[in-house]
Amino acid sequence: MYRCLRKVSVIRGKEEQEYSSKTVPVVLPFAKTLKLWEECESTEAFKRRPQYPHFSTSLKVPERWREWYAFAFMQTYLDVSEKFETLGKGLSRSELDEYKLTFLELDKSGFDVRSTLSEIDDLLLSVKDRQANMLNRRNKMVSRRQMNQAKNKP
Repeated sequence: MYRCLRKVSVIRGKEEQEYSSKTVPVVLPFAKTLKLWEECESTEAFKRRPQYPHFSTSLKVPERWREWYAFAFMQTYLDVSEKFETLGKGLSRSELDEYKLTFLELDKSGFDVRSTLSEIDDLLLSVKDRQANMLNRRNKMVSRRQMNQAKNKP
């Protein structure tokens, strides 16, 4: 039994998400046979932010690959979550964009990454603000220089 964080239904091509706190069984598209699952699910990252992915995206690969496919998503979640928590504000705009794309892919497999995506969006806005401020300062300096040059001409 897993706690259902999100129920997704598709209506006319649009996803509708309903959030509930019901406990419902989650049927995975594969059998969990790898001992590595326990190791992943017992990490600090999962204790801080419990995850209940459905791994429905693994249905697009052959059945014999599904568990490893899902496990790769699990390991990716662990890696990028820990790196993002560590580096967070020190990431460049392109790095933030890469993290955002990764977390969006994880979302498709049922990982609850809404708060992380929101944090990335906030960081991207602050990067854009810093860039805009730098551009404004540069433009002001150029304008002052041009005005000084115009004053000093005979």
